[in-house]
Formats: sequence, C-alpha cells, structure tokens
Amino acid sequence: MTGTDSSSLTSRRSRPVIFYEILLAIRHFWASRGEARITPVQSHVNIPSSRFREFLRSMEKAGLVKLNPLDVTSTGNEYVEEFARFLKFLEKYGLAPKESLTYHQSRVVQPHWADIIAEYEKKIRTKTA
Repeated sequence: MTGTDSSSLTSRRSRPVIFYEILLAIRHFWASRGEARITPVQSHVNIPSSRFREFLRSMEKAGLVKLNPLDVTSTGNEYVEEFARFLKFLEKYGLAPKESLTYHQSRVVQPHWADIIAEYEKKIRTKTA
C-alpha cells in the first residue's frame, strides 16, 4: 500500500476499545472533578468531536452511558469490568501489551484503568453515604 506505514494501520483503535476508553475517561472525570463534561472527555480519549458524539449516541443507545448528566450506567460499569477481564486474558497469553490501552498524550498523563476504577468507586461510595 502506497503512502501508508504498518504502524499507522496497527495503531487504529477498534470500536470496543474506544467505548472502553470513553467509559474510563468518564469515570476518571467523575472521580477527579465530581462531574464529566463532553469536551474534556473527548479530549482525554483524543477523538474528533463529530466522531465522539456518534460514539456517545451509540453508547447511549446500548445503555452504557446517560448523557444528562454525562455518566456511566450500571451496564457501562459491567462493560468496563468485562473488558478489563478480557484484557487480562489477552495479557496472560501475550496477546496484548501489559500497559493500559488508553491513548497516551504527551500533555496529559493518563492513569492506569485500575486506578480510575478505584477512584470512581470511591467517589460513588461517598455520594451514597
């Protein structure tokens, strides 16, 4: 293929991975800021605005997120847990990198998904207490 390199083809994120990253980012913002807004989440996962909104609509339709306010539903939390198990399975057999799948931008240090989950669950417990 002319004009492409193999790394650009292999670095493309799949829809399930993008959903996972969006859900983690929403959890991260709830844990760190007490709310999740569309623009910071979109920047965090590094997806253009129009595509990001399409993903959010698909995720809302699947019951993974609610949009007002932007938050992860119980189904979305289940998705994250299942996907995390899937990643551990891939790592166990050497089929996935040991580091988080989230996109690492030089200007934003992104926490590991386990840290995000722990912070989100801590925040949820304090909201209900």
